[in-house]
Amino acid sequence: MQLNEIGKIVNDELLKTAQIRENVQLDEFIVIPNHVHVIIIINPHHNVETTRWVVSKPKKR
Repeated sequence: MQLNEIGKIVNDELLKTAQIRENVQLDEFIVIPNHVHVIIIINPHHNVETTRWVVSKPKKR
């Protein structure tokens, strides 16, 4: 099967995924004429920081 221009773009972008998204791996993928099948592995991103804020409402008097 030969990919059309859009299929080639999709294929090329999927191949670049691991280079531009450090916490994403592609296990398998196949580009079909009118859709794509992709198995994606999303690894934990260790550079993410979280913050928790607690806000209390003023008490009625």
